[in-house]
Amino acid sequence: MREQRTSLLGSSKHGSSRPTLVDVAALAGVSPATVSRALTRGDAVKRTTRRRVLSAVDALDYRPNRAARGLSTGRSGVLGMLVPDISNPFFAELIRSAQAEARAHDQVLLIADTAQSEAEELDLTESLAGQVDGLIVCSPRLGPERLGPRLAEVPLVFVNRRAEGVPAVVIDQDAIVRMSVRHLQDFRHHHLAFLAGPEDLWSSERRLETVRALANSEGLELDVLGPYEPSFEGGSQAAEPTVASGATGVIAFNDVMALGLMARLAAMGIAVPEKLSVVGSDDVPLAHMWTPALTTVRAPTRAAGRRAVELLGELIEAGAREPLDRTPPHESPPVRRIELEGQLVVRESTSRAWA
Repeated sequence: MREQRTSLLGSSKHGSSRPTLVDVAALAGVSPATVSRALTRGDAVKRTTRRRVLSAVDALDYRPNRAARGLSTGRSGVLGMLVPDISNPFFAELIRSAQAEARAHDQVLLIADTAQSEAEELDLTESLAGQVDGLIVCSPRLGPERLGPRLAEVPLVFVNRRAEGVPAVVIDQDAIVRMSVRHLQDFRHHHLAFLAGPEDLWSSERRLETVRALANSEGLELDVLGPYEPSFEGGSQAAEPTVASGATGVIAFNDVMALGLMARLAAMGIAVPEKLSVVGSDDVPLAHMWTPALTTVRAPTRAAGRRAVELLGELIEAGAREPLDRTPPHESPPVRRIELEGQLVVRESTSRAWA
């Protein structure tokens, strides 16, 4: 038997063939069924037996076939993630972080781009729900009242949207606005323009409420412009209205919009920050490469992607998701929400007000 095990180790771990469940069983001296139980239901076998199986798994560098594992666990090992715009560097970084976290747990992350469309968001949610163990929806335009019926059996996590009954990872939108406004105030700006994002985005709605309340309490003159799409083109479209407003400082919904604004202002011969100070949000890679480099609020993007996968994993392991129906608060089970805060990064696109 010892010679047989040595032969198995040599041919499976260091040879070209991939080790199988049968190889593990032979090396551990147990049946293939016992190996399966030891790997999927450790409490169903003796501790000494499970240790032998795990030792054989390690020796052979055995990796269970994902499809076979799915038959025993009822899971596919695949997670889904919906993003509104995969070309936006914010979401690209979020995906990279989430994918790394999923891979660390031997899971595959399936990405779908909704193209900032409610219809696409709904269709992709429905199509993915039956293929994945759980779903992460980033900056959703639809709330749980629309998505809920499609996701009755699938664990769900929102990123950057608070909604009743849905676990979520959110970046503190109030803090983003406060840091931006305070920074412009420090540079003696008293007339601000706020470039709003889409009305159906929770983050945009939250920021709009906060900036209005803050401007009122601080006695600031505020022009709310938009809504604009959170894109380079959206920022470019906002340039003329921003100049016409007479504001000396502007807060854009995100960096991509801020860069589009600055590009158009440069084409109009309006200098930043000499004539208009600009603050963005996210701190995408291009923000510090631009001329002038963009002052922005850095989003904890990597942490958000990682924590979203962690939170989804907890829901999957629990075997049940939080209900999406609107029950009275005292009857609702606790829903976990993780809140992260950004950091102000001051660069060359802001300076003391010129008037």
